[in-house]
Amino acid sequence: MIGRRIEYKDPMKVTLSAKHAAIANQIGGSAATVASGVFLANVLDPNAYGKYATAISLITILSIIPTAGIPQYLAAVAPKFMESGDRNAIVKLFSRTKIYMLLMCLLVAAGFVAFESFNNTYNLTGTTMVIISSAAICRTLLTHTTGKVNSLKNTNLSILLQITLPQFFLLVISYILWQFGNMTYQSAVTAFTLSFFLSYQIGGRLAQRRIDKDIQFAKPGLASAKVEWREIAPFSIVAILSTINSEVAIQYSSIFEGASSTAQLRVALQSTSLLGIPIIALTTYYQPRFSHQYHSNRSQLLRKTYIESAVTAAFISTPILLMMAIWRFEILSFLFGTEYREAATVLIIILTGFIPASLFGTAPAILMMTGRVGIVQLFLIVSLGLNVIALIVLGEKFGLIGVAIAHAL
Repeated sequence: MIGRRIEYKDPMKVTLSAKHAAIANQIGGSAATVASGVFLANVLDPNAYGKYATAISLITILSIIPTAGIPQYLAAVAPKFMESGDRNAIVKLFSRTKIYMLLMCLLVAAGFVAFESFNNTYNLTGTTMVIISSAAICRTLLTHTTGKVNSLKNTNLSILLQITLPQFFLLVISYILWQFGNMTYQSAVTAFTLSFFLSYQIGGRLAQRRIDKDIQFAKPGLASAKVEWREIAPFSIVAILSTINSEVAIQYSSIFEGASSTAQLRVALQSTSLLGIPIIALTTYYQPRFSHQYHSNRSQLLRKTYIESAVTAAFISTPILLMMAIWRFEILSFLFGTEYREAATVLIIILTGFIPASLFGTAPAILMMTGRVGIVQLFLIVSLGLNVIALIVLGEKFGLIGVAIAHAL
């Protein structure tokens, strides 16, 4: 059969309209995340919301272990097969990575169930453990699908599937469950599971339609579909360390501080995510410029663009940070209810951690892009070590306030 060579879109050449669409999708997805968190905090009591926060944190950790690094690998390798028109190779590549991720997720979920059954660290029922494991599997499948979409250079669809659509489904399903009965944290986690499953079903069909459209004829033998695991490992380490770093405070709080304190911490983190929206948008806006300048060997211009992005981020985020610090009680009461006014002190502490984040938020992306993965790994290892030590020392001495200080560090 004759292969049809496709005109594949160069990822370096991103149009202005596509860039703006990606920013709009990121903002929409972040807003949907905040909206779903606000809704659940209002319909669940603090104790139930704290348990929900613990479950979501566990799902995030369980799903990152089998998926870490593979989406980045697909984005780097799959376009070569797409350009050659080798449909067989691209199908095998997607199939093999999906099977690997699914088997790894099942293994990790089984290990989690066995560990919790013997140790009862989180006081979870068997039903809750099954729901959490199912959510991790659904999230893993969706992550693989977004990896396929990223490899097709469809940034907007990737953001839609990874952030916006799951949070939209979570909001809708949670609202339906709330209308038809008493909302519990188990039903909230079930809604979370269904939201990722539905997003996976939609995303899988859209990704396959794109593949079918771009490659209509098979041309076997042009490329190998062998998965190079050594290329995946550096990205896996970074993703796993980064995720554990961001979730360790919730995990510590849920084990040692209790569900109500975890709810207060989760509410503070949800509030600070409002501040993260412009930073995410800026990263999306500058990423194509970073990539183009690096691949064009324009290091001086790349350095200048990075400084420009840091200054712009600080200029945008500083007024929002000050506004949230000044009206923290009013913001928490309006969004989450008066029972969460106690989270105001935690919010102030966590906001201080966003000052360096706004200045250096794009630095890890540049280091990864320029091949300095080892620097990012070293930074994350040191950061995680300091985080754990601070949690043990400050958490034991100052409780939730100590946990917030450790997270901000």
